[in-house]
Amino acid sequence: MRQLAPAERVAVILSLLEPDMARSLAEELEYGGVDRVVTAFENMGTLPRPVILQVIASFVADLRNPNPFVRGGQRQAQALAERLVPAPEIDFDSIVQPVAFGIGEGASPEAVWSYVAEMPPEDLAATLADERPAVIAIVLTRLPEAKGAALLNALREPLAVAAVRHIASGRSVSGETLDAIAESLRVRASAPDQAQGTDGSATLTALLNRCPLSRQEAVLAPLRESAAETAERVEAALLRFDTLADKLPRTAAPILFREAEQRVLDTALRYGAEASPEATNFLYSNISQRLAEQIRERVASLPMPSEEEGERAQAELIATLLEWAEDGRFSIA
Repeated sequence: MRQLAPAERVAVILSLLEPDMARSLAEELEYGGVDRVVTAFENMGTLPRPVILQVIASFVADLRNPNPFVRGGQRQAQALAERLVPAPEIDFDSIVQPVAFGIGEGASPEAVWSYVAEMPPEDLAATLADERPAVIAIVLTRLPEAKGAALLNALREPLAVAAVRHIASGRSVSGETLDAIAESLRVRASAPDQAQGTDGSATLTALLNRCPLSRQEAVLAPLRESAAETAERVEAALLRFDTLADKLPRTAAPILFREAEQRVLDTALRYGAEASPEATNFLYSNISQRLAEQIRERVASLPMPSEEEGERAQAELIATLLEWAEDGRFSIA
């Protein structure tokens, strides 16, 4: 069984507690402790059930120890132990449900979605691998757009396509769907807003905008057959690298060259020089000629990225442009 580092054990305990309790404990950490715990949690991934049970058992045992590890004295730590573990016998099954999500039974829906949003997309995709597409569709629409796009990209292609079809249908959330979510996440779910009169195209556009071109095409291809009008609306609204000349204002190009991450920008431009020359020429034409020549020379000296690398870099640039547009720095057609 894997042995966790101290910061990882603290991260597990804090993730299982209610927010107020977790904040109270975090305040007792030494200087720099919170940063170490957050870093540990980011790199942890999904833990197996036995490991989490072991951490909880150790935590409870320490609380009952005459020399508790929480600063503030024995009386304060004992009071904390009584609040966390009121019964002499500990029912571990009720403390940890579900292990994959690291939250206890009865956690609020908001706590579930907050935790799910922080899961690495690969781990979340693995957790949802056996779920019904209707459940995954709800998860995709409840996550922040960037997180939803990352999850969509991490899912197996057939599952991603099936989930997108559910989103495109625009159906309101049924009781069966909510039951599936409750079963999957093992928490009490509140009914989400019952959106009416929408075909889901806006949600799909927001998700696909942040996906590489290959994943966009994999999702849109079957959608063109099952929901042609929705697919047409989504494609028309998508901001793609090869549509920058038509949708991006000229004033955005200098901002992109000035503020975008150089590695991502150079990779996108190098790949686009052959895949989307019109778009790269548009970007170069809206900065000074001297600067454009310098950047062209730098980019031309780089090796040609693979299709996957090039599309991923272009998707990152698109996501950055969308964030800037949302911040009001410019408008996208």
